[in-house]
Amino acid sequence: MIKSHIDSLTQNYEEKILKTFGKPKLEGDTVTSISESKKLAHITRHLISYMGEPTHAIMLNEQTFNRL
Repeated sequence: MIKSHIDSLTQNYEEKILKTFGKPKLEGDTVTSISESKKLAHITRHLISYMGEPTHAIMLNEQTFNRL
């Protein structure tokens, strides 16, 4: 699940922004990475029963970041 999450991060952000993300946090079927300095959150959700296959990814930024 973490590997799929990292793959999603690297596909969606340029290298400069990637360096601002903290260590991914795993909670149940959800993995979250946060970049406080850029006010970005990248969240992926995975099927636990089928080898951690991702079901969807959400990117939150600016004012919506505070809703986490």
